[in-house]
Amino acid sequence: MQFVLKLDELVFKPLFAKALEWATLASVDTRTKLSRGLVFFRLVDKMTAQLQNIFVPYFEHLVDSIIHVLSKLDEFVPSTKDKALRKAYHHESEQMLLYTISALHKVRAAPFLIL
Repeated sequence: MQFVLKLDELVFKPLFAKALEWATLASVDTRTKLSRGLVFFRLVDKMTAQLQNIFVPYFEHLVDSIIHVLSKLDEFVPSTKDKALRKAYHHESEQMLLYTISALHKVRAAPFLIL
């Protein structure tokens, strides 16, 4: 997070776009999608908390990914008889959901300037 705080927008914007692309890459397996989504949305949650309304405009780029994540959460948990594996996938998908909702809540609660 300290690294992000030191970046100006000209450097941060393409870096953020690459991170979003990495997290939402369709050609990876379900386990990788879940792991990348978890890392990315945890980062988004932290950036939203730290940067507050400075980060709000970036949600324009996140809306489709958030909708996709929320609509596909059940697909992240494989249908297998291995209970330990199902539990691990379920836990990670819950964590990703919590980070996503937390970030959305922080954006909703961010003070906006009215000019």
